[in-house]
Amino acid sequence: MERAVQEMTDGGGEGQDQDPEEDLLKSKIEREKARYKEGFGKLRGLKREIEHIQKILENSRNKLQSDFEHWLSVMVRQQQGLIRSPVGKQQQERAAVRQAWGDTSNSTKKGKLATGSSNIAKSLNFDFEVDPVVLQKAKPLLTGNAEADRDIIKFYQARHKLVNS
Repeated sequence: MERAVQEMTDGGGEGQDQDPEEDLLKSKIEREKARYKEGFGKLRGLKREIEHIQKILENSRNKLQSDFEHWLSVMVRQQQGLIRSPVGKQQQERAAVRQAWGDTSNSTKKGKLATGSSNIAKSLNFDFEVDPVVLQKAKPLLTGNAEADRDIIKFYQARHKLVNS
């Protein structure tokens, strides 16, 4: 600062050589400006990327929400009997289970449990005997999927064996 005042009083400092210290400081300032601009540019790019990812996340969240709401409404309507589940192997397996239970109207009939247990085992291709008590407990949980029903019944058999031993 003092140097600037002295140059002004000496006639403006025109024609005099610049101070090497001043040149060094100016070059440091220029390098810092360049670093600042580079860092600022990187941050601006990261900000755009973050905003893009946030938009994708928000869209995904909205899609997940709408898909869930759609699924839930289908499940509720299906539970209320307003729509039927898809025709195919699963429906045939459920019909076989109902038929094996002697239940053609989706309601339980008393007195058919003993014969129903062997019929269910046959209709689901069980290669093991099923206790009628186990079948009674597992019946509400049967899905119509033979493999899943087999696993459910095996679970209830193991549970029944543990409880009664």
